[in-house]
Amino acid sequence: RLRALGFNAVRLHHLDTLPGPADAAQPRSVLTPGPYPSFNANAISRLRGLINALRAEGIYVDLNLRVGYIFRPQVDGVATYEPARMKRPIATPIVVYDKRMRALQQQYARELIDRLGLADDPALAMVEINNESSLLAAWQR
Repeated sequence: RLRALGFNAVRLHHLDTLPGPADAAQPRSVLTPGPYPSFNANAISRLRGLINALRAEGIYVDLNLRVGYIFRPQVDGVATYEPARMKRPIATPIVVYDKRMRALQQQYARELIDRLGLADDPALAMVEINNESSLLAAWQR
């Protein structure tokens, strides 16, 4: 139906925002509450099915990596920052500059693309590495 409406691309956004139980029948995220990145196999399977269906209709995918995940120092093994700076998951520039957070995001990107089988898939049109994280937007907070 999307193709019939003239769409040729779909943005897969906020896949990381609400980690939920690994056994959830209808997962809210590709992540579980375990240390970042812990993947929900059911969510990955369902997402792969969606991507396959989109590809079959000639619709490309825009995969967004870091959108809303909030790093948890005790769980993810990252530095603790002033809580006021961490309360906004979107537009938080700390994730760009913290070495450990960058390494975890690289791991997440590699594993997600591998698990979805997208490395050589022409259906993957683009990858957004980091959504709205900028010092320009956050320097006055």
